[in-house]
Amino acid sequence: SIGLGAMGRGQKRPGGGGQGGFKKKSRLEGDSGRPTGDDEFDGPRVPKRMHVIMFGYSGVGYHGLQKQVENQGRQVPTIEAELETALLKAGGISQGNYGDINKVAWSRAARTDKGVHAACNVVALRLQLEPPVASSEGMVAHDSQRAGAGEPAAEGREAAQGTFPGSSGAIAAAEAPEAAQGAFPVNCGAIAAAAEQDAARGAFPGNPGAIGTVNSTMTIRGDGDDQSAEKAQQLALPADPAAADERKRSELISRLNAVLPATIRVFHIQKTSKNFDARLQCDRRRYEYLLPVFVLEDGVVRKPDISLPGLPDTLAKVAEGSLSVDEAAEAIRTEAREEALQGVGGSTMTPVEMLHEVMQQYVGTHNFHNFTAGLQSNSAQAVRFMIEISAEEIVVGGEKFARIRLYGQSFLLHQIRKMIYAATEIVRGTAPSSAIADCLRGGKQYLHLVPGEGLFLDQVEYDAYNSHKVAAPHTYPLELSAEAQEQVEAFKAAVIYPTIASSLESGVFQEYLRVVQQFPWGTYDHEDK
Repeated sequence: SIGLGAMGRGQKRPGGGGQGGFKKKSRLEGDSGRPTGDDEFDGPRVPKRMHVIMFGYSGVGYHGLQKQVENQGRQVPTIEAELETALLKAGGISQGNYGDINKVAWSRAARTDKGVHAACNVVALRLQLEPPVASSEGMVAHDSQRAGAGEPAAEGREAAQGTFPGSSGAIAAAEAPEAAQGAFPVNCGAIAAAAEQDAARGAFPGNPGAIGTVNSTMTIRGDGDDQSAEKAQQLALPADPAAADERKRSELISRLNAVLPATIRVFHIQKTSKNFDARLQCDRRRYEYLLPVFVLEDGVVRKPDISLPGLPDTLAKVAEGSLSVDEAAEAIRTEAREEALQGVGGSTMTPVEMLHEVMQQYVGTHNFHNFTAGLQSNSAQAVRFMIEISAEEIVVGGEKFARIRLYGQSFLLHQIRKMIYAATEIVRGTAPSSAIADCLRGGKQYLHLVPGEGLFLDQVEYDAYNSHKVAAPHTYPLELSAEAQEQVEAFKAAVIYPTIASSLESGVFQEYLRVVQQFPWGTYDHEDK
């Protein structure tokens, strides 16, 4: 009676409903039981389950991956904003959840900066797979909400048979007469008891998307009599729920790619565990960087700690006219490169082979405080583990590039671009061979950034999740099929590589060389920055 005042027993609370006058709380839940934000919108509600979307994109024209808003409240163009709009159009998210990605528990595997591309990135969110369709009353409905899997509801006939058509929302408790006829309410949230027990009770749990094959030995008890397995087939239940969900995911991919620009492609959608986080559960990330080979060959010697025994003789030949200035410059570059690479691999290697050897100094666990911003040498956040790094020469659009692959657990802001700068300066002969080791120790060193146009996220991996969280048929490994992997490689060849190659025409790498030659290695210390 506390807090009820003068209300008598059995009286309803004003404005309330249900038993005892207490209004039942309306809550639309996803897998975790948290409200999803659709309650403010009338109309049919559809189930949402946690899924990942594996997709690639070109970062040209976008201010990075993550959705963001300017100070004036105007939304800037980002990859996530483009994807969210496409999901709304394709029926992947509702109008009630659009504009606030927190309502669908949105997370991303790796953020990319302005202009940076991705061959295959991952976002996770609570997704609805079925497309909206207009009902005869003008309301928006979904496939799972059409009674009887496409057949009109016939409550009187089905109640007499002891069955109810499935619905995407929870169906209210059956009235007493219906219960007496053997009818059981269907709940879209769970498929519970074992089949034999359900059959014995005459209950068939409902699923909004698909319910498994009805066993021919099962019987339905309605009107007090056993009905044959033939009657069970009249329920028109899909035979394979996993296949039905796979079909819905494939259809959603098609709808998304139909409304997305050609520079953003969705390759795969997969269901996950209900509390999945794309960033926290990502084990490894692999990035690629395409560096024009001419950047490695255009060295200018400026460091006094690099010994050049042949320099006096070279200058004397220039003075007497037996050696041109260009020939002398090339001789100095070669000698400086050989000197800088002593102990790294020798001077008989090509510049790309030298780069591969130099970058092996990054492999392992190191403190990368000099390769990002805002972290001190004693910061635990600066410690990162690099698994594997390689460099090889490829040709794209008739131009030679060094394809650098960096494979690690995680990366700091600007870390990769600064790592490549330090390594290229060693190869070019403008930094000592100890430059990388010095940066990985204490102290501060100013490092330039190689252009972001050459960088892209290649792939992300979920080894721990795939080992411990996979339980078919509910969750499957987060990995691309052979067909999807071919689509990723085709996207790289058709979109990402040509986009990077075209950046040479803008002169961005030429401008980079001008800057690093004007302000070479060691020009700034941390106080002069």
